[in-house]
Amino acid sequence: MVLGLITGRGHRYLFRAHYWSVDGPMEYVFNTIHTHLLMYYNKISNLDELENVLDLIIADLKNFERYFYHVGFPIT
Repeated sequence: MVLGLITGRGHRYLFRAHYWSVDGPMEYVFNTIHTHLLMYYNKISNLDELENVLDLIIADLKNFERYFYHVGFPIT
């Protein structure tokens, strides 16, 4: 469904390269979004609902320091 939305709007998708520690915080953000999205899995039946849920999840990501701290970056 997500890939169809991406390609349907004229975009291409690319699978990510293997893990690299510098990408750690971003990987953790993606993992957080994915984990929260799974909680809504049974409630999503179309792209509008998916978009609404993603908006809610992303709006809830307020403090990004924890993502850097989680993967080993020092917090000053």
